[in-house]
Amino acid sequence: MVYYTMDNLVIGLVVVLLLVAAWYFLSGPSYGEWAPASWGKCSAPCGGGQQTRSVTCSTDLCDPLTKPLEMQKCNEIDCVEYKGCYKDSTQRVLPNTIGTRNKDECYKAVKSLNPVPNYFGLQYRSTTNPGVAECWYGNGPYDTLGAASNCITTADPKYPGYVTGGAWSNAVYKING
Repeated sequence: MVYYTMDNLVIGLVVVLLLVAAWYFLSGPSYGEWAPASWGKCSAPCGGGQQTRSVTCSTDLCDPLTKPLEMQKCNEIDCVEYKGCYKDSTQRVLPNTIGTRNKDECYKAVKSLNPVPNYFGLQYRSTTNPGVAECWYGNGPYDTLGAASNCITTADPKYPGYVTGGAWSNAVYKING
C-alpha cells in the first residue's frame, strides 16, 4: 500500500512545475516575425533629415530585441545652392580646377579642401558624358558675373536637376555650411 503525504504531493507538484518550466524555457516562446514597411521620404533634401517607417509584428508576440529601426538619418550631405549660369571671361573666372567630375564628385573634392572655399562650379560640359564638366572652386563672388544662357541641365537620371556649364559659361554653386 502506498501512502501519499502532503509533503510528497507538494514535492511531486514542484517537480512537475519545474519540468514544465524547463521545457518552456528550453524550447523558447514562439515569436512572430517583424514586418518593416518601406522607408518614407526623407524630411530634408540635404543638411540631414529623418526617414520613418512602420514596423508591425506578424503575431501578438515578437522579440523586442530584434525589432528593426523605425527611424533613420538621411541626406546628411551639406546643402549647396545653385546660383545660376554665368559667363566666363578672358580673365578666366576659374581660379582653381580639379579635373572633370559630376556635381557630387566636384562638391566632395572641393569640400575636402582646407579651408573650404565658398563656391564651386562646372564649366564646359562633356559631350561624351553629359553628367560631368570641368570642376572649379574659389571664394568668388562668382554669382555677380553676367548671366549666360547656355548652361545645361544634365540628362543623367542619377543627377536630376544638376546643371553643368556650356561653352564659356559656368554653372555656379555656393556652399552653405
